[in-house]
Amino acid sequence: MIRIIERLRKYFFSKSKNMCLSSEVAKLRNDLLQNCKSAVDCLEAADLRVTSFASANKMTTTTRSPEPTVTGLSIPSFTGLSIQSSQMSGSKSDDATSYEITDKEILNRFMILTHGVLIQEWEHFLYDVFVEGVIYYLKGYDLDPDCKLHLKILKPGIEIAEMRKKLSAEVKKSLKGYEDLFKKSRKLFKVEEDKLLEEMKKHVQVRHVFQHNRGEIREEDLIAIGVGENVPNRCFSVLDDKGQTREYKKGETIFLSKPEIQKLLEIIEKYSQVFQTQAEKVKPTTE
Repeated sequence: MIRIIERLRKYFFSKSKNMCLSSEVAKLRNDLLQNCKSAVDCLEAADLRVTSFASANKMTTTTRSPEPTVTGLSIPSFTGLSIQSSQMSGSKSDDATSYEITDKEILNRFMILTHGVLIQEWEHFLYDVFVEGVIYYLKGYDLDPDCKLHLKILKPGIEIAEMRKKLSAEVKKSLKGYEDLFKKSRKLFKVEEDKLLEEMKKHVQVRHVFQHNRGEIREEDLIAIGVGENVPNRCFSVLDDKGQTREYKKGETIFLSKPEIQKLLEIIEKYSQVFQTQAEKVKPTTE
């Protein structure tokens, strides 16, 4: 075991002059923001396509020509998530399958997808940042990762690339879901930002509402964002299409909007910057 630790220290210290923790976090943050902005750009493109589709639908209705079908609308996939036309409600005619849905309904599906992608990218960022924190802890940096590592899986003769891979896997195994990851990542980097924390909690729960209950708010969703039974105004506050705050209570279905998606992107930008700033403060305890 001592030989393994010495090998880890020697390897990681040899790299410390070339790359510091803040640089690693900055790189991860750049990837995060690039992926998030790409998803938002796809949403904007979808909005244009949906508008064109709706206009074409109105024209064919006026001229009594065959109505365009949803299959003519290209719906992109985001990191493995996609919507198929068969998921949309509609009716089947003798000649072809057409779906009686509004442009708002189609766009709302894109909103849900984009929102989910942004939360997914945030979770990937937290995991990668946490792993880097553990690695820099092994380098000798003043960090205290709250996780259990079974270093016996690392044999003295193991290749460096395989060593890093196994360490990452061990870190992932030590975490018990997103809540645990979020909590331990904040602790690792000494992040204290209550307002951003509450906003991110809300958005993560919004994703859960869509994943598990088709957007309809449940009692457990309110409790998860800290709105217990004794709180007077128990609701989710979400921006509407005009950027005005709308409140959704238990039993109501949340409708997302582009202003709310943009707000989430801004929260991710600010919160990830807090992690980067904290990383810049961390220094090695030994040379």
